[in-house]
Amino acid sequence: MSSEDIHDLLYEIKEFIKKIIPQIVHSELQKIKKELSIEKSREIEEYEIPVLSPEETSRLSLPAIDFFGLSEFLKAVANSDRLKILFALNETSMYFSDIAALTNLGSGPLNHHISKLLNEGLISQERSRGKYFITPRGRRVISLLLKMHELLGGNEK
Repeated sequence: MSSEDIHDLLYEIKEFIKKIIPQIVHSELQKIKKELSIEKSREIEEYEIPVLSPEETSRLSLPAIDFFGLSEFLKAVANSDRLKILFALNETSMYFSDIAALTNLGSGPLNHHISKLLNEGLISQERSRGKYFITPRGRRVISLLLKMHELLGGNEK
């Protein structure tokens, strides 16, 4: 296969993905709305979570979406220890030793989790005293996670 053939194939794949992703997203949202008995997404709009139509999502170009960055962000919040840290820092700023006591983690694993949260801009650390605190971005993420949890039925499965 020549490099021109590979280029053409990649272009066709990209165009196919541009067409199919909005359809899949729309289809999945319809299923979720049906499961939750949400008519015209009134409850979702209440929580200010935008639901894009297929036309709106088709305007998004795949290169503009940083899928790697998005997946790294989701990994950062998809861990119970990191969520515990984030929610605790939403209540009050804490020193490393306080977070260690809360999570029962050793310094190595705790450093790893804190680094993930710092890298995603969800928490920050005071330079002078070394206390960790939640950032405005971290507060928005907590708010969104709580709203998603509630919309999806809380602890019910």
